[in-house]
Amino acid sequence: MNISSSLRTWILLGILLLAGAGALAAALIQAPNRPTPTGTASSSASVSVPATNTIPEASSTESTTTTIISKEVKADIPPAPIKKPVPVAPIPTPVQTTTTVTTTITPPAPSAPPASSFPVTNTLKVSPIALLGGGTARLGATIPVSYLQVINQSTSTVSIKGFTVRQQGTTPDTGVIGFSSVDDKSGSRGAVGGTEGSNVLQGNVGYIPSTAVIAPGQMKLFTLKAQLSSLSQYAGTSLTLVVTGVDSPLQLTAQLPIPGTTWNLAP
Repeated sequence: MNISSSLRTWILLGILLLAGAGALAAALIQAPNRPTPTGTASSSASVSVPATNTIPEASSTESTTTTIISKEVKADIPPAPIKKPVPVAPIPTPVQTTTTVTTTITPPAPSAPPASSFPVTNTLKVSPIALLGGGTARLGATIPVSYLQVINQSTSTVSIKGFTVRQQGTTPDTGVIGFSSVDDKSGSRGAVGGTEGSNVLQGNVGYIPSTAVIAPGQMKLFTLKAQLSSLSQYAGTSLTLVVTGVDSPLQLTAQLPIPGTTWNLAP
């Protein structure tokens, strides 16, 4: 029958196809040389796969040949960045230097005398300083009897040779045995007497020497002192000395006599 012939034909064709597939699989499994990837890696990697082996033909009516084509695969690998060395600042070499300093010392110019704050009248102004209070003085002691302020109101230097005093108390002339003077800088001193029996008062008037020199416009303070006798006969008397004159070439501006202070003598 025709239907049976056609069926047999399709069955036979299927068997042949199965046989061919089996033969092809066996050939692939038993192939002695399998393709092995070979290649060299570099910055641009490539892999070569040789295709020298072919699959043997299957024993069937249809010949099938499979060829593996070698392909080169390249991969762009960026090169590793190169680190630049960090510059290091050089260490400076110590430099030894020698510095010479030259100093010029200029001597100061001589200073001019200070300008006077007092009017120029070509006079010597003398006035008392009310600091003494008096009181009791022991026999044989040296006591201050007057404080004076003296100002040179001229344009020239003037010297003071001494002071004239007068005794207005009850102490006799022999109760005072010495006089002295000194300025506030202790640079000008004068003295007379100083020993028992010295006659520095005559008729209640005495003279106290001085070595003072006063520049134009300068002021000085003077202390006038009296030295008492140590004899007990003068106990209970009083001593009061006033300034009646200043020994100077300049005309005086003063209210004379300049009062002093009163001392009561006691043993």
